[in-house]
Amino acid sequence: MKQQYFLAAIFVSLFLWVVSYSAYQEGDAVSVKNFVFCTGVEERQPVGQDTVFSNTIERIYCYTEFTSSTGNETVHHVWYHGEEERARVAQNIKSTRWRSWSSKRIVPSWSGDWRVDIVAADGSVLASKSFTVRKDGE
Repeated sequence: MKQQYFLAAIFVSLFLWVVSYSAYQEGDAVSVKNFVFCTGVEERQPVGQDTVFSNTIERIYCYTEFTSSTGNETVHHVWYHGEEERARVAQNIKSTRWRSWSSKRIVPSWSGDWRVDIVAADGSVLASKSFTVRKDGE
């Protein structure tokens, strides 16, 4: 009798593991856990985080942390100035937890509203954030 309970417990445990693993695999392949703009990245961490930058800055970074169910995904940072796409940068996620960043050189005449969309392989927007580049002295 004990052997039957033991086998039943193993079967139920295995069944629950398979069901939970399948649900995990069918969920969103990639999730955005952290998404900030900054003036640099040092030791894989963002520095100078902000949402307003001077147009005298040379470069702005988009730093993101992802989780992935497979650890083998590609998403894109899509940079917009107003509604005009200025850059599309592939981010290859190679682990179930991945930190990545892209950057955009800022020309002084490119003041105004900016945004970065994080776009999945299927074209869906996983996250979107905005920042502003102000003319020097504003």
